[in-house]
Amino acid sequence: MSKNAKLGFLLSFTGLFTLTFDTLLIKLTSEEISTWKLIFYRYISYSTVVLIYNICVFGSNILNVTRKTGMSGFFLTLNLTICNLCFIFSLNYTTVANVLCIFSLSSILTTVLSWLTFKQKLNWWTIVSLFSTTLII
Repeated sequence: MSKNAKLGFLLSFTGLFTLTFDTLLIKLTSEEISTWKLIFYRYISYSTVVLIYNICVFGSNILNVTRKTGMSGFFLTLNLTICNLCFIFSLNYTTVANVLCIFSLSSILTTVLSWLTFKQKLNWWTIVSLFSTTLII
C-alpha cells in the first residue's frame, strides 16, 4: 500500500470516527439546549479553529489569500454553511442512524453522478465497492 493510500485511509477513518461521535453529541445536547444555540456555539468554535489555522499558515497575508479565492471561495463557504445547517436540523427530525446512512450514501451518489455527468471513467475496484456497499447498506 502506498503512502498516499495509507494517508487517505487514515483521514477517512478519522473523519468517520469523528462524525459518528459528533452526531451522537449533537443528538444528546439537542434535548437540553435549543437548536439555534447549538448552531451558534458550533459555528463560533469552528470559525475560531479555522481562523487560528489560517493565521498560523498564512500569517499577515491572510486577507490577500482570502480575497484570491474570489466568488468560488464565497460559494464554497456558503455551501459548507448550508450543509452544516442541514446536518444539525436533520438530527432534530430523524435518528442518528438515518443521518449516518444518508452520509454513507452521499459518496456513492457523488460517484454515480460524476460518471453520468462528467463521463468520468471508474476503476473496477470503485465499481465493486459501490455495489458491495449498496448491498450492505
